[in-house]
Amino acid sequence: MLVEHFVQQMGREEPVKHLDEEAMAKLEAHDWPGNVGELDHVLERAAILAGNSTLITSWEIDFGTTVN
Repeated sequence: MLVEHFVQQMGREEPVKHLDEEAMAKLEAHDWPGNVGELDHVLERAAILAGNSTLITSWEIDFGTTVN
C-alpha cells in the first residue's frame, strides 16, 4: 500500500509509474532498516532511473550502501 501511495504522489509531477513483479518482489524482500522515508527515496530514485518509461523494473531498484 505504501508503494502505491508514493508512486501515485510522484505521478502528480510526471506520468504515473508502475512496478513490474520483479521490482515489487525486490522491495518486499528488502530488510528495510530505515523508516518509511527510505522507501520513498528508493522509489524516487527508481523513477528517475526509469527515465521516460512508465515501468519501474528491478534494475532501477537500488538500496544504496550504508556508511557507518
